Amino acid sequence: MLYKVCKFIFADVEKEEAWINEMAEKGFNFMDNLFLRYTFSEGIPNEYTYRIEMMEHKPNHPLGHQYIQFLKETGIECVTTSGRWAYFRKKTADGPFDLYSDSDARIKHYKRILSYTLVLLLLNLVILCINIMIAILKGLPSNVSIAISVSVFTVILIKTVLHYKKKIKEIMQDKNIHE
Repeated sequence: MLYKVCKFIFADVEKEEAWINEMAEKGFNFMDNLFLRYTFSEGIPNEYTYRIEMMEHKPNHPLGHQYIQFLKETGIECVTTSGRWAYFRKKTADGPFDLYSDSDARIKHYKRILSYTLVLLLLNLVILCINIMIAILKGLPSNVSIAISVSVFTVILIKTVLHYKKKIKEIMQDKNIHE
């Protein structure tokens, strides 16, 4: 049986991952994610552990495909992808599951997310500026619904940028302490 759950888009990949793993602990296996809708199938509680990664290359790129095949050979299944985002799972009984072998790999992952978020933020700001310019040039009040939506999304993106900058800084500091 399939279950569809609507959930607010996550600005923190670890929170999204934790939520998907909480669902898995209850016996709901993650199947797909389409914008705000997550699909789960009924399964065995704690059967899988899930990880989310923004891949360096899209899954259909030869290097992205090669990476997914490598993970498959180690018992890690790619459940679904969306752009460069990939949702992986591994049988919990097979032991711990982490996609990053060291702090440098984790930093690279966070930098990919940060770059992606900065591009979205820039595009969002351009849309906001265009909306304001149209309102000024035409002497009309700006489209309020667009302005509010873009403003809210801008705040979320700024919060996300600051979050990942902080995470990168913390990992680098921790790495320097341990070296």
